[in-house]
Amino acid sequence: MLQKAKQIVLSFPHQVDMSLENFMVLPSNHAAFSAVQSFPNFSGDVLVIYGESGIGKTHLLSLYHQKTGADLLSAETGQVSLELTTEKHAICDDLDKLDNAEQEKLFHLFNHIKSFGGSLLVASSKPVAKLDILPDLKSRLLTAPQMEIEKPTDAHLEVLLVKMASDRQMFLEPKVLQFILKNSDRSVHILQGVLSALDKLSLEQKRKITIPLVKEVL
Repeated sequence: MLQKAKQIVLSFPHQVDMSLENFMVLPSNHAAFSAVQSFPNFSGDVLVIYGESGIGKTHLLSLYHQKTGADLLSAETGQVSLELTTEKHAICDDLDKLDNAEQEKLFHLFNHIKSFGGSLLVASSKPVAKLDILPDLKSRLLTAPQMEIEKPTDAHLEVLLVKMASDRQMFLEPKVLQFILKNSDRSVHILQGVLSALDKLSLEQKRKITIPLVKEVL
């Protein structure tokens, strides 16, 4: 008997809407969102936002980039050029993942912005006080406001799960959504992985996203 052929799944990256209109302001992120929206408050301003993976830090950085055209220094790029005596706007993602050389660049970038103006928005999974980073950089960053994006409540997770599914053009029936939330890890990062696996499996097997399919993923 011939086996049912699987649909070929192409690795197109799903498009996530990083617009201001698509940022979901919740009680858990309202303070950080407001801080970034009003940032910078003066020339040479620095702000640190922190929270676990998958709760919106990158979206906030993207919004700031859209507003200012800020350059990116991250664990992936490690690049931000410094033009002497010029104002500089920059963002740094994944502070906790930077190696020593990248931390050194961030240290000089911090000093440059404080001296010549501009702004620096930094994101980390942990507060600066709990990071094992270069002492000089740590002492500099601790002088900046530290805004936490808190872990969302169960009700917030439900709203976010619907949003993440929408980003992938997936439809989740209410009973399926509740089953995922009840039976998977409460981490937003884990929920993103569940959706990714569901999306792939449903396309491969040409099946609707149902509770039996979710059980196969979980």
